[in-house]
Amino acid sequence: MNVQQFPVAGDAAHAGPYVNGAVAGGCDVVVAADVALVGPVEKAASAARQQRFLLVGGGVAAGNVDVVADAPAVSAWLSKHVAGA
Repeated sequence: MNVQQFPVAGDAAHAGPYVNGAVAGGCDVVVAADVALVGPVEKAASAARQQRFLLVGGGVAAGNVDVVADAPAVSAWLSKHVAGA
């Protein structure tokens, strides 16, 4: 598991390149836990349908995007969807 923290808290205008980098880097799942990342993640998800995304605390679920309420729900989601988590 590779974990990266993006320095964009509260600043959606600069989040796109970080999210796109995670997609280009071949991450199996991109987890976003900042409301500033919801828009950029939803945009990336619409262009990268092979990628899985998990939004924590907000956003809209779609074919390759799941939304969970809080941190404990992230652990449950990962256990269910990601081998070796």
